[in-house]
Amino acid sequence: MTNPNPITEVLDPVYLPEWPPTQDELPYDDGEPMESWRHRCQMDLLISTTQTWLQQRPDGFVGGNMFLYYSLEQTRGRNFKGPDYFVVLGVPKGERKSWVIWEQGKGPDVVIELLSPSTA
Repeated sequence: MTNPNPITEVLDPVYLPEWPPTQDELPYDDGEPMESWRHRCQMDLLISTTQTWLQQRPDGFVGGNMFLYYSLEQTRGRNFKGPDYFVVLGVPKGERKSWVIWEQGKGPDVVIELLSPSTA
């Protein structure tokens, strides 16, 4: 019996999503807790301040600690990125499970990752 090759297993068509997968079909939670209470407070401060500013605009989205999908290749390798904070202007307001660029029509205008010992 041979050991499975993790590289070919990831590239096996069985593991590939249909193109293009939507936010409802992609993972949106990794179950990982925030790095620290301070990290969470900093992220919440950035988001709440931006939400106040966005209330005066007809469009825009602010999110944090949610997956951001920028390519199909990323979904093949299950390489999920979840920045601590990001803002997208010029898009309809509303709740999202994750930010899927091909579904939303554009990527973030600003992305911030707060550094901690585990992410530095």
